[in-house]
Amino acid sequence: MEKRRKEGVGEKAARAFDLPGESAGMPRLELIGDREVFLEGYRDILSYSREELTVDGGKWMVRITGRELEIKALGLGQLRMEGWITGLEIL
Repeated sequence: MEKRRKEGVGEKAARAFDLPGESAGMPRLELIGDREVFLEGYRDILSYSREELTVDGGKWMVRITGRELEIKALGLGQLRMEGWITGLEIL
């Protein structure tokens, strides 16, 4: 049986008013083909190698797997990564 995560007040309000998730404090993930990922609003990088990147998104974690992964830009709560992306998991 799959355990469901309890929805927060901000998420409920965003859904009720048809607002984007980032307005409720949710991280934003953008996958561009199989070569680039843009992540905004994350909390911390948990692990990073040329084959895997795991980040803490607050309410969830994201694991990106692939080959030749490289962080190209890193700013305050923003990250851009390039490489051959073979998998993306939301944990």
